[in-house]
Amino acid sequence: MLQGTLSPKSEEVCEACHTHRAEVWVEADEGPPYHVCRAVAERVEKKALFPREWLNLSGAHGPCLRELGEEFYTFTGEPIQPQMKTAPPSSEKEFPPWDWFRGDARRTLGLALAWEGEDQSEEGGVLEELMASLPEGALRDELDRRMAEPKGDNLRANLLGIASRFLGALARPWLQTQWESIKSSDDLFDVVHASLGIVADVEVVQRTRPLIRQFEESAPERTRMVIELICRQAAPDLSVPLALEYLDNSAPSDLPLSALACLAEARDPRVLDRMERWLVSRHGGLTSVQDDPLSSNDNTFAQALVKTEWYKWGQLAAASRLRWPRLLNWLRGPTSLRLAGLGALLCLARLAPHQTIVKVAEMNLVIPPDPSAAAEARRELQSQRGRYTDKVVADAIDLVLKNWHKLQP
Repeated sequence: MLQGTLSPKSEEVCEACHTHRAEVWVEADEGPPYHVCRAVAERVEKKALFPREWLNLSGAHGPCLRELGEEFYTFTGEPIQPQMKTAPPSSEKEFPPWDWFRGDARRTLGLALAWEGEDQSEEGGVLEELMASLPEGALRDELDRRMAEPKGDNLRANLLGIASRFLGALARPWLQTQWESIKSSDDLFDVVHASLGIVADVEVVQRTRPLIRQFEESAPERTRMVIELICRQAAPDLSVPLALEYLDNSAPSDLPLSALACLAEARDPRVLDRMERWLVSRHGGLTSVQDDPLSSNDNTFAQALVKTEWYKWGQLAAASRLRWPRLLNWLRGPTSLRLAGLGALLCLARLAPHQTIVKVAEMNLVIPPDPSAAAEARRELQSQRGRYTDKVVADAIDLVLKNWHKLQP
């Protein structure tokens, strides 16, 4: 672990022992470095901190730091496999009794951070009881203080999560104030994640919309994750228009898997209307070839199928509550819609082992029975045998027809 010497004029106290002067900085797995005395620096590196030192560092820097994690320490800071011998901890270096935390917001929040906001005690319910013992407003004030300090992404996310879980009636107004300090797509994701379920969905979407536009060019992957999160947790009437608005200006070939996945999460039929515009009117449709060239190793149907653009769109259609009458129209329509419909049939019949957009079994995707339209769709697909020179498409048609019974409930 990287280390460096702090200024000898510094009067900063060691973040771990709270007794000696901080003499060195030690690189942390994420976020600002630890400022500790030399003895603690050695114990950090050797995974041999005393329990109180572990608690103090975890509370100051947050969870998810590998060198402080469960691989090396128990939930009360006991080293699991220390790489150096140390004397037994004195009473002031042992893990403190619960009364030490009671009524103290700084200590209690530090414990919550060390435990990642989840009660790890054998007794159970200790964290909730300690939070309830705090004076009114004390936790909010301590959260404000900690949010104003330099912090890593994991620490910020956990502070927001603790607020949404323990602030009670104060959670909503406190989270609302956090929107004003969003400076990056990471901030946006963390605030949205903490706010959903606490702040009204309509407010979350309204506040998110301009920030998505602000960050989508500089951080497209993270902004897509924000939309996927909203699609998963917010009401479809609010989340689907946001997702469609974000994706509307993209051509099918430009939409990555994560973008299609966020729409699939919504399970909303309105996506199908937009798909028809995307695939035909606006962008000229799909072709029957792969969007990625096949390599010499792609010698199976499944490996080749997942490289096709049309199968991705078929999965999205299957997740968006596709019905037989629309599917029949697609099979009778332009090539792009026929192929997307074929991909949906593969997905709904569970014939393709690699779902790149949706998890069919987990989402329990089915197509409601409509015997007349289903029979017409089968005849239409039979008429398309031999029409395609692309082997993947031809094999897909044969596979669906052979397993047609799997489409029946």
